[in-house]
Amino acid sequence: MNNSIPTMAEYFRIGLELDLLAQKDAQDWATSMIEKLDVPPIEIIEVAWGHGLAKTVSNLKEISGGG
Repeated sequence: MNNSIPTMAEYFRIGLELDLLAQKDAQDWATSMIEKLDVPPIEIIEVAWGHGLAKTVSNLKEISGGG
């Protein structure tokens, strides 16, 4: 996995937890990653689908290695 993906996941997770970013921001990032990766991790797909804020934060934590 590209090293910037976990870093960006952590960025979005913290931003969502601090209410500095919207869930849509994380979804847009995840969608762009899906388009770039041949086989995106399921957690990125889950973030793009947007199953609620708590699930999005949980999936971002998994991507960043904090899960």
